[in-house]
Amino acid sequence: MPGALKYTSLASHTVTGGGGQPISFQNHNYFVPRNRDPQRLATPVPECDGIKTGYTAASGSSIVLTAQRDGRRVVVVVLGSAGRHEREAAAGRILRDALDAVSIW
Repeated sequence: MPGALKYTSLASHTVTGGGGQPISFQNHNYFVPRNRDPQRLATPVPECDGIKTGYTAASGSSIVLTAQRDGRRVVVVVLGSAGRHEREAAAGRILRDALDAVSIW
């Protein structure tokens, strides 16, 4: 859904709620450019354009990343990490390796 990337690639976004009040959304995917991780666990990747982070007690810390380089898209999924430290380390390593791999194809 290319339209979704319009929003998932933003560090933050403000919309108008039903009552006319502004509602701000903060993206917790710190691999997205222009998004700075306060804990410095993730370094932005210029090609990263989304998608989703999450945590539940039952499934742990998870992230789905997408990025495009040289006209090829990669999707990285890390599920069930013990916490953000492990999730960001694994996701960042896999994303950078995947982007490097598509550069040599």
